[in-house]
Amino acid sequence: MGERGNGGMGDERYSRNKPASSYPSLSLSPKHPATHPRRGRSARRSFSPSMPAALDALHVRLRRSPLLTRFTAFTRVLLAVGFIPPGLKKVLGERFTQLPLTSPVGFFFEAFYQAHGWYVLVGVAQVLAAVLLLIPRAAHLGALMFLPIILNIVAITWSIDFAGTKYVTVLMLLAVVYLLAWDYDRLRALLPTRGHPALLRGSARSVAFEAALWGVAGGAGVTVLTLALYAAGLFNAGAPAALVARGGLVAGLGSVFGLIVALHHRAMPAPPVAELASRPRA
Repeated sequence: MGERGNGGMGDERYSRNKPASSYPSLSLSPKHPATHPRRGRSARRSFSPSMPAALDALHVRLRRSPLLTRFTAFTRVLLAVGFIPPGLKKVLGERFTQLPLTSPVGFFFEAFYQAHGWYVLVGVAQVLAAVLLLIPRAAHLGALMFLPIILNIVAITWSIDFAGTKYVTVLMLLAVVYLLAWDYDRLRALLPTRGHPALLRGSARSVAFEAALWGVAGGAGVTVLTLALYAAGLFNAGAPAALVARGGLVAGLGSVFGLIVALHHRAMPAPPVAELASRPRA
């Protein structure tokens, strides 16, 4: 009775001080070492939180820091200020620099300016990314849009040896990576995950069949198309052996293409059975 009473009181104190909702990775079952601290060291060592749960806990801890919250707001506004003036210059059709064409930097930006449509489009993208960064609810979208733009700018400035500016662009790249990490909870769904093997679609036999089907369809399709063009006088197929070789080559390429499609399709996890059961029937 004494042990049971003490164990019950211990479990009650544990649940009062630390609710189960604050430990999403723990399963409060009798077998779990967290609910039975007297089980021994071996049971405790066997438990280790998963990497996503550890990242979630670290992210929550960092998001609660007032200093980091202010630094994030400062970084967002600073990056927006760094993109709006050059972006507006491009949108308005003004030259980015007045350096002579003898300079690699001047030569590049003059060629960039002459590609007027692309020049304006980049400016619109810069302004849009900056505006999204200034909106707290859309700042994660602004950081996502900012990343490929600044990555391209870093590559350009280092390729043409844009003295001074190339170091600033690297700092801007690091800043946007920090902003993406800050919004980890919003962007977590975009990260690759590993599906459960039981939910994989199809079997090895279906993958082989689909690859063969693509190969036959590709070879037959090219052969029929070649014969039709040859009959219309639009294509000189040459000797029959050359036609067969072309058909065989396309059939082989079609098989490889089909194999990649089938493997990709098989790696797409099917929805769980519980989710399928909860969907309303037509």
